[in-house]
Amino acid sequence: MWHKYRVELYPHFGQPSGILDEYGHQQQFPAAFRKTRDSFLPKGIVKIID
Repeated sequence: MWHKYRVELYPHFGQPSGILDEYGHQQQFPAAFRKTRDSFLPKGIVKIID
């Protein structure tokens, strides 16, 4: 996928990441990268490169 779309694909195993959310629960890996760690605001994970 990297050569055509420049996208990394990672399998989802359902394993906790050790990163806590705003409620104190451990997040799984995909959810851990969807919010900032200090303010828990949503962030984009895709950056378009020209």
